[in-house]
Amino acid sequence: MTTNNPVNVNLSGQTGTVHFVGSTSPTFITPTLGAALATSIQFNNNNGLLDQNSNLVLEVLATTTATDHIQVVNGSTAAPFIALNMVGTDSNIACTIVTKGTSGVNIKGTGLNDSATAGYVGEYISSVILTGSAVSLVNATAKTITSITLTPGDWDITANMITKPASGTTTTSINAGISLTNNTFGTLGSDAEPTTAIQGIATPATVTDALPVSTARMTVSVNTTVYLIASVTFAVSTMAAFGYIAARRRR
Repeated sequence: MTTNNPVNVNLSGQTGTVHFVGSTSPTFITPTLGAALATSIQFNNNNGLLDQNSNLVLEVLATTTATDHIQVVNGSTAAPFIALNMVGTDSNIACTIVTKGTSGVNIKGTGLNDSATAGYVGEYISSVILTGSAVSLVNATAKTITSITLTPGDWDITANMITKPASGTTTTSINAGISLTNNTFGTLGSDAEPTTAIQGIATPATVTDALPVSTARMTVSVNTTVYLIASVTFAVSTMAAFGYIAARRRR
């Protein structure tokens, strides 16, 4: 029998007129399946994976008209990590882990001095202004010291402002806070604009003051700039301020 025979051309060795019959009939051998071993993969009713003792390890439950599923990607020496991807036809697919009773989820933290990938839980964003780059202040006037830009998510924000008075400057009060508006204090007690830390203080001449801003939660749906704001009431000479603002992605 020739291989790759053209369409509508008789095959060599053809002996029948209805179905092809080769001149040499093939012999089919029934395959023999080996007996199950202790380490063989076993299934339960087509929807479960059993261990070697026939105990259920993994159960797959059907969802009517399912469109999404889990994709497992193995690792390599060049990329030594294993990924569980949520894939399917939907644009946004959540992954939910539900424990039983009062038990929670144990997740091992990193053992390296590395940083979380952008967009992942634990991501850290910060901006630090050192004393050598302190921002000049106008008496009793709100001024931006520095800022960060948050990507969409749920964030915890911390900040600290430190004054830098010139020689002979007397401070009457200092104020610091975080805000969504440049050079303007935010609204007290709002998730949109976290609480402004305000402290009234009388300081002798040329004394540096540090004013920490209490941790505040901020949830944003678009890229959002958050400012560290300072205001100092002072007399005699000049005043500047430096410090930092930082955010940690909570979830």
